[in-house]
Parts: sequence; C-alpha cells; structure tokens
Amino acid sequence: MAKPHRCFSPHLAGVAATFLISVLHGPLAAADDEPPPWPICGPYPPSGNYTQNSTYRANIDLLSATLPRNASLSPALYATGDVGDVPDIVYGQALCRGDVANASACEACVAAAFRGARRACPLYKDVIIFYDLCQLRFSNRNFFLDDDYLVTTYTLLRSRVVGTPAFDAAVGLLLNATADHAVEDSSRRFGTGEEGFDDRRNPKIYALAQCAPEKTADVCRSCLNVIIGQLPNSFRGRTGGGMFGVWCNFRYEVYPFFPGRPLVQLPRFVERPPASAPPVTGGEEKKRNSAGKVLAILMPTIAVILAIAVVYFFCWRKRRPEEDAYLPCKAS
Repeated sequence: MAKPHRCFSPHLAGVAATFLISVLHGPLAAADDEPPPWPICGPYPPSGNYTQNSTYRANIDLLSATLPRNASLSPALYATGDVGDVPDIVYGQALCRGDVANASACEACVAAAFRGARRACPLYKDVIIFYDLCQLRFSNRNFFLDDDYLVTTYTLLRSRVVGTPAFDAAVGLLLNATADHAVEDSSRRFGTGEEGFDDRRNPKIYALAQCAPEKTADVCRSCLNVIIGQLPNSFRGRTGGGMFGVWCNFRYEVYPFFPGRPLVQLPRFVERPPASAPPVTGGEEKKRNSAGKVLAILMPTIAVILAIAVVYFFCWRKRRPEEDAYLPCKAS
C-alpha cells in the first residue's frame, strides 16, 4: 500500500509554530500615541475566562475592595494580595508611580484601574492595565513566581520621528542614567531624569524608570536592561514611548510628563566626533622621513634600469632575424 503523501514537512511545521508563538506571545504594542489606560487582556500563557455571576468574579470584587487601600498605605505605594481558594483564587498586584503626591491619589488610581480592567477586558481571568499614575494586575495564576521581563509588556510608541542618530543616543544615555537612580532607590525603585538636547523642536528629553519595590537591586537592573535594550529595535527615531511590564517599566518624552524637579539632570547632550588618528611622535616622523629619502633615491634608479632593459630587449628582437639569415648551413 502506498504511503500517504505529506504536503507539509515536520521541519516546516516547526518553523511555522515558532513564528506563530513569537508573534502571538511577543511584547504587545499599542497604536501610536494611544492614550492611557493601556491594557493587556489575557497575557501569555492564557488563563481563560470567567462567567459574570461566578465565584471568581466575586473574588475580584473582594480584592478590589482592599488592594487600593493597601497600596496607598504602603510607604512604597505597592501592595499584593490574594482572595479565595483554587480554582477560584485571584492574585493581585498594585503599584503607584513613585512620585504620586499623596495616598488618596494612589488609592483612587488603583480603584479606577479595577473598573478600567473589567471594561477593557471583560470576563478575562488575567488582566494587566497601566495608567499614568498606577498599574494593576489580577490573575488566577500565581504570577509572583514569574521572572518574565519582556513577553508580558505593553509598548507605547510616539508617531513623530526624528531622523538623527544623535537623538537615539541621547535617549539611551538618559534612560540608563535614570534606571541607575531607580536601582539605587531602595525604598521605591523609582527615578526620573532630564537631559538637554541641541534641537530647536526638542530642546529637552524627559525619562522615568521604575521597578516593583520588592525586587532587589540586581533584579531591578536586569529587568530594566532587558526592556531598555529594545530601544534600537522598537524606538529608533521616536520622540517618545515606553515599555510597561509587571516588574519594571520605562518611559521617555520630549515634554515633561511628571511633576517636580527631575531626580537625575544630565547636561546638554553633545555628539562625539569620530575618533581621529593618533598624533605622530618624533621618532616615527624621523623613520618616515628616512624611508622617504631612501625611496626617493631608489625609485629613479629602478626606473632607469627597467628602461634600459626594455630598450635592449626590443633591439635584440629586431636584430635576431637578420643575424639568423647569415648563419652558415650545417652539412646534412
């Protein structure tokens, strides 16, 4: 019996599966200039949905009654919690921005995030939502054990683009300096920054970086390194944008988007000129001069010798037939 013909090889199937996973589970990108809130509905791995009158929905309501208040009372403006039992347990995390002016503003933002999450992602068991002043996640999965820094992120891009590599270099310098400040802030893992830039339309760049306060300095730095490392691929020439994740985030703009004096202030960015050749030392100069004198003597001499050789060769070639005509014949 003939074997069935395969129209799709296992190798091609593997390639296709890898491509689909990378597309579906890669960092989630917003539309250009999308205003907040910025939601992620059902991040990978998917957790499914709940029904309207279920125990899971009731547990979300219970969590929303306590988590906003707990976050606002924390010195780090950060809180986690869980409600219920498996399979209806709900884990929650709330983080307010490190420069939120008062506890009531933090509490109001997290409470609004619960409402916004259910509007933007109705009946999803796992939702992450980001606002200007806070972020929230609730899930049926214990995501506190995750060390994912990139896949579960929301990417914000500004549509306006500048065509100078110097701007990208300035953004990278500022974000890394701001991230350093956030890493060193053991209480809130938060930093803001400002940098001058030599552009009439964009005279200054502003940046913000933050990690979940419970993370160590090393983990915070690793997380920020991963997302800031996306600048060349995703943010080239963009006049603003950000990446927001569960454990860390950054944002930059060409206008001030946070209140107060920046915690990091860099001087006006100056693009470095290309490296020039090292200066020639006195010894090297003497060697070069000596070599030049030797070549100046040798080259004319070599040219004369070559000219004589060429003339001799052509004269010899012209005389050769005439000389052969007068050679005596040998007896046979």
